[in-house]
Amino acid sequence: MRALLTSTLAALVTLSAAASITLGDTAKADLAIVRAASASLPVVQRLDLQRYSGIWFEQARLPNRFQRECAGNVVADYAVEQGGTLKVVNGCTDRQGGWSQVEGEGRRVPVVGAPQGQLEVRFAPRWLSWLSAVWGDYWVIGIDDGYRTALVGTPDREYLWLLSRAPVMPQDEVRQWLDRAAIAGFEVDKVVMTPHGGDAVSAR
Repeated sequence: MRALLTSTLAALVTLSAAASITLGDTAKADLAIVRAASASLPVVQRLDLQRYSGIWFEQARLPNRFQRECAGNVVADYAVEQGGTLKVVNGCTDRQGGWSQVEGEGRRVPVVGAPQGQLEVRFAPRWLSWLSAVWGDYWVIGIDDGYRTALVGTPDREYLWLLSRAPVMPQDEVRQWLDRAAIAGFEVDKVVMTPHGGDAVSAR
């Protein structure tokens, strides 16, 4: 048993040393990847998280497995917390007519030089937040001057959301924003519109 513990500890020390040696190279590689993706996908360079906070109403999205049960009234509520992270509360009316809600955390991409619009979110438990795998891309690729409308996507073009401060956007404005997404390479012909009926329930 003692021999097993000794060998295990030795292996952990070796892995730790290897990780510390390659950390600098990994950070450089991450920055190169972020810059390469950013070059192909427009991202908001300056994003004021305080102004971005508050309730957003989803107007349209590309279908995704996380929202399969959402029938409508999809809202997102963001609040800046101490330390500069975002409290994220997403909610929707599910297919059974009930209210479904999930809480998570958002933050700026922890890479020096990344645009401020490059965020990432997690909905896994906080104690797993040190794992990069639990964080998903959340890139603000367009926002108006008044922070009334936002276009959010991922660099692989698999996820796309059109958000508004109002429950309902004029259709011509929706089309203009989706046209921007199409130019950026998103398959907007697959987008589904999000209905908001009655009094949309707040996510907060």
